[in-house]
Amino acid sequence: MIFEDLSGAPTVLAFSIVLEGAFREPALIDALSALISDHDVLRTGFAGNGEQRHLLVRRRAIPSITFVDLRGLPTAAAEQILTSCCG
Repeated sequence: MIFEDLSGAPTVLAFSIVLEGAFREPALIDALSALISDHDVLRTGFAGNGEQRHLLVRRRAIPSITFVDLRGLPTAAAEQILTSCCG
């Protein structure tokens, strides 16, 4: 997730989800989209510049999701991939 502070600088909050069972990418995207749709705070950012900045709640926000399959990789390789894509 990316949030902005009052200066407009983005703050990236990376997280991972451990899933069990069959994985269906479209179902996860739909679920996260519904979550974002239901909670204003997940669609809120800052607009304007300087002292004229104000909060802006977007009517719709589409999540930007990167899927990385780490199954079968050695731990060191998996950690390197996570560090490179998720900070």
